[in-house]
Amino acid sequence: MARLKLTLPEKFHFTTELSIRISDVNYANHLGNDAVLSLIHEA
Repeated sequence: MARLKLTLPEKFHFTTELSIRISDVNYANHLGNDAVLSLIHEA
């Protein structure tokens, strides 16, 4: 798969802060894909 280089805007229209819960971290000490989707849905 080819690598992409993203250019970020200088100013974002929306920002939020979310806390990562211990239940979001899986047994490998990684943030799981299901937790990422849950956080995106919450935002």
